[in-house]
Amino acid sequence: MMFMDSLRMLSDSLDTSILDTEQMDTLKHRFFKRKKTELEEAALPGTDIDSLDIPITSIDCLFLSVEKEDRQIVLTQFPYYNIQTQVIGGRNWYNPDIVEDNINYIKGMVFTSDYFVSESNIAYNEFVNKFRMKYGETPGPAAVYGYDCMKLFLHTIQQGALTREEVKNALLNIRTYPGLKGNIAFDKNSRTNKYINILKQRRNKIIEVQ
Repeated sequence: MMFMDSLRMLSDSLDTSILDTEQMDTLKHRFFKRKKTELEEAALPGTDIDSLDIPITSIDCLFLSVEKEDRQIVLTQFPYYNIQTQVIGGRNWYNPDIVEDNINYIKGMVFTSDYFVSESNIAYNEFVNKFRMKYGETPGPAAVYGYDCMKLFLHTIQQGALTREEVKNALLNIRTYPGLKGNIAFDKNSRTNKYINILKQRRNKIIEVQ
């Protein structure tokens, strides 16, 4: 069904009739019947083989663009359906707690995020310590974003920008500003941050892909 959607996006002239529902069911039946036979031949006598015992390895890569509240539900489907493939995702996957709690579900997941704080970031660790002393709690991403925004704004003023137009131009001319959450530089057309972090889940940590 994924192939059918992809073909329709590429060209309406492509014939996708081969992938109608009835024929898809037939293909799945043949696939699982063949795999089940292979497993039964290799298994001990009397062993019952279920279709979920057959690992799905025919998918090269799976992109999951999900909302934050759906992450937990999606993750638990991998071991249930025995899907074994490289998983990639977007910024909503950045959550160290999700990775730690579901280590066996998403081995080696790769995803992008404009927010990433390394444990070895000295400036971030100092910020966390001061924040805890002042407010009695650990800062979350919103606090880090707010801190970076204010530091960036004060940076433009220190460079001589006083009016709104001058601040805007100063921000657009920044090539690389080292924020706590990562480097910052604005695209002049979209006015969004040009820097993006490519992250990977490894063991029980999130690391940056170099």
